[in-house]
Amino acid sequence: MASQRAADAGAGGANTAEPAVTFPTGRYPQLPDDPGQTLSVVLAQLGPQVVTVLHDSGTDGLVGEVMIGGPGEPVPSGDGVVLLLPGVDHPTERTNQLLRAAAASGCTAVVVKGDPSRLDELATVAVEAGLTLLGVPADMAWRHLESLFEAGRSAAGQGADASYDHVGAGDVFSLANAIASAVGGAVTIEDTERHVIAYSNIPGQEIDNVRRDGILGRVGPEGQRTTATYRAVTDSETALVIPSPLPDVAERLAVAVRVGTQVIGTIWAISDRPPLQPGAAQFMVAAARTAAIHLMRARAQVDPDRLARSELLRSLLDGSGPTRGVRAQLGLRRGAPACVFAVCAGNDLAERRLHAARMVDLVDLYVGAWHPSAVSVVESGTVYALLPLQSTQSRERLMGLAADIARAVERSAGVEPLVAVGPAAHAMRDVQGARTMADRMLQVLEHVHPDTLGREGLRLASAEEMRASLVLQALSEQALVTDQLRLDPVTAIMDHDAEQGTDYAATLLAWFSSFGDAARVADELVVHVNTVRYRIRRAQEMFGLDFRDPDQLLCTWLQLRLLVGRD
Repeated sequence: MASQRAADAGAGGANTAEPAVTFPTGRYPQLPDDPGQTLSVVLAQLGPQVVTVLHDSGTDGLVGEVMIGGPGEPVPSGDGVVLLLPGVDHPTERTNQLLRAAAASGCTAVVVKGDPSRLDELATVAVEAGLTLLGVPADMAWRHLESLFEAGRSAAGQGADASYDHVGAGDVFSLANAIASAVGGAVTIEDTERHVIAYSNIPGQEIDNVRRDGILGRVGPEGQRTTATYRAVTDSETALVIPSPLPDVAERLAVAVRVGTQVIGTIWAISDRPPLQPGAAQFMVAAARTAAIHLMRARAQVDPDRLARSELLRSLLDGSGPTRGVRAQLGLRRGAPACVFAVCAGNDLAERRLHAARMVDLVDLYVGAWHPSAVSVVESGTVYALLPLQSTQSRERLMGLAADIARAVERSAGVEPLVAVGPAAHAMRDVQGARTMADRMLQVLEHVHPDTLGREGLRLASAEEMRASLVLQALSEQALVTDQLRLDPVTAIMDHDAEQGTDYAATLLAWFSSFGDAARVADELVVHVNTVRYRIRRAQEMFGLDFRDPDQLLCTWLQLRLLVGRD
């Protein structure tokens, strides 16, 4: 991205800009061929909840075209083919021949699904053929696998976003030229992954080497300064001027492309070679609205009903639409419950919105693998997903999916996500309440140390695991509990600690939590056990605590628990 390289240079990067370049009329720079991604990289991106390796041939080939085959059909030839085999779930003479033919034709892998015990028999044949054999869950539709592999390949790659290679790219290039003609400066249009989707080619409009690199590589560089610049652009409702950091790096005018509150791309124009036309900033804002139509059309062509289904989910989450008939429109089985997933990252709303725009396609990839009727949407900086549940699907598998999503977001977006596996909604009218519960879970997860969750440093949890914490959070929001009905001893303890620098509140909390075990309290607070006993005795004397009154004991514990550490 032009502005990103410029911003990095302004942060102290080397001056690598070349003299300005003018593209001749009607000519485009030759883009390098996408070298593709190896099978291991794509499988790591998809995760074991999507694809299981039944047999690894040891040859990590490139993932190319994904094709469907079957017994009696000719095996497609060509290196890198991933062959989907519906109906092949156990070895027969015909399926054995098919696997051998796939290996001989250069297929990278074949994909099957069915009973795991029978698939083990197929793996034996794959061993003999020297072929990588992959298995997918029985409830995943074959029609989704091609797009899943392609999305995984794109998410794992560092080059062009393949999802734009087969849609109306000419329209987007024409839009870039129209914007460049109107504002008077060279233009690039990018997606939320900072991939260059299109660029202008107007005779006489100068560019710098930063823009040239972005076009040839079809992706902008990364860096702390570039991320801050990008965040500023995506957080602004107007076009922003990105100053030139070096004499041979051009100034930019940039604007975010939005659909509602969701950022789906950005537009960048070189603004000082020569200066842009009067009113260029206003035109860029208007152009962003037009660009949103083009970019959403590109997304919709990958999955024609994705946008419509996402909007249905949005109406369920905020309670703004009807619930009658929505289950059928979403493709959910009648009477089956659905789980509300919530994923977010960042410490403030602006940061969350930036990361959510980059996470939504990745989350959509994973939940689509869980079930073809799963749907996701971005709302207020959080990615929500509605996952159909079946009686055969265990809670362990659901948490495994959450862990896969968390790890994939860390790898791809470089941020630590919070993942809440919310409660099941048994009716569509329950989705809004499940979303509220998931939001509360994210608030708690933000302040929980990941090591306490026991999930290898991942900040994720289910509603069942967090109910006690959610009860405490709900009570902490009730002023009646923490303020108007606060016990006099609790007020005295909090005031004394604040004024004198003592630790009576922390000591009492540890005492209550350990049910009066002074040795455990001493270990926790790193003090002598006699110090603990002294503090407890003095607290009763100074603040009028009566440990013989169970109601006062309970309320004292609860209010101290809610008040200590509260901002």
